[in-house]
Amino acid sequence: MKAPRVIQPPPAPRPAVLDEFQRGQAALAELMRAADGVDLRRARLASPVNRLVRLNLGDAFQVLQDHARRHLAQARRVREHAGFPAR
Repeated sequence: MKAPRVIQPPPAPRPAVLDEFQRGQAALAELMRAADGVDLRRARLASPVNRLVRLNLGDAFQVLQDHARRHLAQARRVREHAGFPAR
């Protein structure tokens, strides 16, 4: 599934994209720790892509984890591609 136009990545990778990804994952982990004790079914937020889509916090955390796994799988496929440079 293609990303919505408003969040499609640029044609060339950003210079520090791996560092950005790792910082984002660390920030997400910290937010999840900070949510300890919060009722994840009752706390709600709007999607950054479409404000009409609202998720509870537990579902939002799950979507973000699944999204990160998708990016990691994409990176794995790129690395396994025959044209990818060897180390």
